[in-house]
Amino acid sequence: MLALGVFDLRSFPMIRSLKAAIWLTVLMALPALLFTSSVLSGLSGMWMIILFGPPMLMAAGLWGGLLPLVMGLLAYLAQPLLSLGYQAALLMGLYLVPFTAVFAISIVRQPPFFKAAGLMCGVYLLSVFSCLLILQRISGGSMYLTLARRVVSLMTRSGYGDQLLISFYQNGLITLDSSLLLQAQGLLGGLSALGRQELTNSLVSTLADAFSQAPSMAVSYSIWCFFGGFGLIVYLGKRFQQKKRYGAIRQKQLMDAVTRQREAVRQGDASARLELESYENFLQRMAQQEKDQPLDYPDFQMPSFSTWYLPHGWGLLLAVPAIGLMMRTLGTSVAERTVGGILAALFLSVYELQGVAVMDFVQKKSGRSLGGRCVFTVILLLLAQFLFVIMGLIDQVMNIRHLRPAEPQNGD
Repeated sequence: MLALGVFDLRSFPMIRSLKAAIWLTVLMALPALLFTSSVLSGLSGMWMIILFGPPMLMAAGLWGGLLPLVMGLLAYLAQPLLSLGYQAALLMGLYLVPFTAVFAISIVRQPPFFKAAGLMCGVYLLSVFSCLLILQRISGGSMYLTLARRVVSLMTRSGYGDQLLISFYQNGLITLDSSLLLQAQGLLGGLSALGRQELTNSLVSTLADAFSQAPSMAVSYSIWCFFGGFGLIVYLGKRFQQKKRYGAIRQKQLMDAVTRQREAVRQGDASARLELESYENFLQRMAQQEKDQPLDYPDFQMPSFSTWYLPHGWGLLLAVPAIGLMMRTLGTSVAERTVGGILAALFLSVYELQGVAVMDFVQKKSGRSLGGRCVFTVILLLLAQFLFVIMGLIDQVMNIRHLRPAEPQNGD
């Protein structure tokens, strides 16, 4: 028995799917191969890893196996090492390694889905805030401004500094005093020294404001990545395994057919009885096959996404972060606004995710296909994101899906 403490390596194969392992390893190696030629490209590669690294590592572990997970993690650590030095690689390790370790243990132990997602989310946030505290200490207490100045300095020293400044100005990302407008825009040979300085100062200010949103953005990202993203990765992997086993026949389609045939039998259609018996026999054989030869895939007993909801106790606890909506707007200090932003992001992201589950529940009840539900939800998220927060709150208060157990009445 290959076991080491909590690890039973038989439940974490080196390669689960060769095709998935190859493709995912190649994709995760791209930042190390393409974004190490200069400091500026190195920063671009790091941003890609920060955004896409966690979901790619989860997909590699679940779909590919242990080997692509380890290879992808090493590639992600090699990119900052080759382009920015060992200090950047250490920060990237602090960012990725803890959550990856929890994820690997979760694959082996297979706790319930929400426990695994919550543990990864919590460890990830601890890693992010640890990185931010280290950067704050290194910068002497002005992390966002220092980081913005260094990014702008790298950009202006490149061969495209003036073009980028003008492009940012023309797209409304930075502003310029009206008295300097002609000097900055009208020179074919480049910017004047004064125009360049004003645009640079404006860009530094804009970037510092954007970087100051990092803590609240990390909270939102972690909830969507480790609950929504992790759930999607688990679902797609299980669906692929089922399709591989049963071919084009999907169990859900059979269940829908059984439901229709049962209804027809109840209405007195004698011809539907034989077809119903054949469907039920086939489903029984499928169930027995899964019992005798379970799918080689960890599904964490994840419930259907349309049935996700917050228990009443957690809903009451999340009323506290709602205070952050006021602190974020009315806070008089940077610390108050930062804490308010973190609390507001926690409150809004959780109920936004629950609102998306409510929308999926409604669409599924209406018979819309999976693809149609996804497209409609994404479009609505882009157009009216706050609508999902409202839907999640309404479901939490009124239990409109009737999924949450009824509260006991006084005297019962």
